Amino acid sequence: MDIERKEGQKILSDFNNKYITYDITYKKNGQPKPIALFVHGFKGFKDWGHFPLIADFFAEKGFVFVKINLSHNGTTPEHLTEFQDLDAFGKNNFTIELSDIGKIVDLIGTDAFEVSSEEVEQEKVHLIGHSRGGTSSIIYATLDSRIKKLVTWAAVCHVFSRYTKDEHDEWEKGGVKYIYNSRTDQNMPIYYQLAEDLISNKEKYDIPVIAPQIDIPHFILHGTADLTVDVSEAGDIANMVRGAEIYLLEGADHTFGGKHPWDSSELPQDSLILCKKTVDFLLK
Repeated sequence: MDIERKEGQKILSDFNNKYITYDITYKKNGQPKPIALFVHGFKGFKDWGHFPLIADFFAEKGFVFVKINLSHNGTTPEHLTEFQDLDAFGKNNFTIELSDIGKIVDLIGTDAFEVSSEEVEQEKVHLIGHSRGGTSSIIYATLDSRIKKLVTWAAVCHVFSRYTKDEHDEWEKGGVKYIYNSRTDQNMPIYYQLAEDLISNKEKYDIPVIAPQIDIPHFILHGTADLTVDVSEAGDIANMVRGAEIYLLEGADHTFGGKHPWDSSELPQDSLILCKKTVDFLLK
């Protein structure tokens, strides 16, 4: 049975006239399948590296896999793998990301989703987030009862303390700071509005505050050799979420062996383990 792919779909976000783009990957067999909704991380996008192979893996295991480009991740519907809209990137924040996730959850099961209702098990929407997308997924899971299971890969726990006071003050004074992307040789702006959005929503967006509210199964995966988000953050999340399961992948980095571009037709070994562990959790 061949894998069905609906790629480059788009829906208008609620902010700044920007689009959320998304792909749907599944095997059409007339049987209802759980949804796995994947949210990329900072400087990520739905077609990054080996993410398309991850989509195929989940489709083979009986899921409808939906991967999205958040509306303000810097890509555009015309340039899905390039950061062509750096102003949008700079204007991104958690409020926008949460809204984007909600727009896709609302879409699932409707005619606009373009997957027959007989193929979708609407009451089983599972959220998977990588890195900062994992942080947004944790927050979103506390806000929407339609999410039945939560999986986070290398998620950030301590968003509010990632910058020193001096760094924060300089950011506030200048109104913008820049993150260098060595892969694309771009200085990517982050406007101070991101900090303002966090500060004004601290009771809703601070993981140590909201994690105890999670009342659905949560699986936390993290590589022990992650140099971007320290593995200790996985332990911190696990200690905050009642009943959370945690798996530490020995020697794995932040992208679980992946890179962009990814030239192989096979998943990197660490990502294969990651996907197998995630599927086992979601299906049990």
